[in-house]
Amino acid sequence: MDQRRGELRLRWRDVAALSGMSYEGIRAIRNGGGDMRLLTQRGIEDALRWEYGSIKMVLDGGDPEPRAEAGSGLPPMTEAERRDVLAYLEFRRAAASRGA
Repeated sequence: MDQRRGELRLRWRDVAALSGMSYEGIRAIRNGGGDMRLLTQRGIEDALRWEYGSIKMVLDGGDPEPRAEAGSGLPPMTEAERRDVLAYLEFRRAAASRGA
């Protein structure tokens, strides 16, 4: 996970926000604990742009499979745009946790 996070130039807080998890939850998983339900796995796989089932492959001793990115025809996001999207996702997660 750490290697892929670095390849994508994401912080762990970014991975947490993109996966729909709390930072504490992603930290628990990184440290060998935490809940690894299917939805949790899918969220992490989405955040790291891995094919579904990659986490199971890693847990079984294999390697994850990077997701083949379909071209959208749009230019890649700038670093500022990526930060804005992640800030928005964190805002939405915080609002949802407050019941807003």
